[in-house]
Amino acid sequence: MKNIYVVFVFMCLALLGSAQGKITGIVMDSNGEPLYAAIVRLEENTGVITQTDFDGKYSLTIPDDKSYTVRFSLVGYQPLFLPFSVNGGKVINKDVTLLEEGFLGEEIEIIGKATRANDSYMEKQKLNSSATLDYISSETIKKTGDSNVINAVARVSGVSTSGGLITVRGIGDRYVRTTMNGSRIATLDPLTNNIQLDIFPNTLVDNIIITKTASPELPGDWSGAYISVETKDFPDKLTIGIETQIGYNPQVTFKDFATSETSKTDWLGFDTNLRNRETSTIVPSNLNPSIYDQFVAFGLGEYFSQLGISKWNDGDP
Repeated sequence: MKNIYVVFVFMCLALLGSAQGKITGIVMDSNGEPLYAAIVRLEENTGVITQTDFDGKYSLTIPDDKSYTVRFSLVGYQPLFLPFSVNGGKVINKDVTLLEEGFLGEEIEIIGKATRANDSYMEKQKLNSSATLDYISSETIKKTGDSNVINAVARVSGVSTSGGLITVRGIGDRYVRTTMNGSRIATLDPLTNNIQLDIFPNTLVDNIIITKTASPELPGDWSGAYISVETKDFPDKLTIGIETQIGYNPQVTFKDFATSETSKTDWLGFDTNLRNRETSTIVPSNLNPSIYDQFVAFGLGEYFSQLGISKWNDGDP
């Protein structure tokens, strides 16, 4: 009797196992390439789910003989819904192709603007140039604190200055050509092309490029150096720049020294009527001093007092 029950249980389990079918296959894209991590699941029972392996293969077990809709999906691809009915625990092989999903949105225009005032921009220009050139950028000028272009250019290797004029590798005068944004700067001296660069404030300049060798895109009427002063672009919005300087003199700063009486607002350029005086207290000036008065003014009054001389007339010896 026991053996009959055991056989009955095994038959039931076999029937239950045979009711579960499988759906297998490969999920590919439109080019036939397998898709990894594509999701395969039942729409009616979201707990029945699997995903594809590196070869795009999948295997989904169907719990019973009912009809189900299988959903194939992957990010970036259009989902695919296919109906399946696996009867008698069969195995159905089904390869699936997912189409790429197109996204159509509003047109976006991205405009990038290079910052020409820093060293990194100028280093790229220097590397891409076939000519030998040096530069001084606005970023460097801010670090050094130079007030005008001539002081900044003097820091470039091979450049020396004399007043507002520059000499490159010992060559100057008419052998140096100076331009601003590619346009030549006229000079009042017919014997030289050199321009006094101290007329350019540092706040106006993005960078100064000094080309030392000839290049096809540059004029040929120079042999010393071709200097290009690149000015700043017109700003897109209001900008305000503030500059300040501070100095320290160890001989007088924070030390006491002889001075006149001051008011609390002298540092602003005006006082609090501290220096107002009544005219009656003002000692009238001596417009016709005698010789004695002049000697006293020179500090010889005490000397004459020791000699018993307190005053003499101009006619006296």
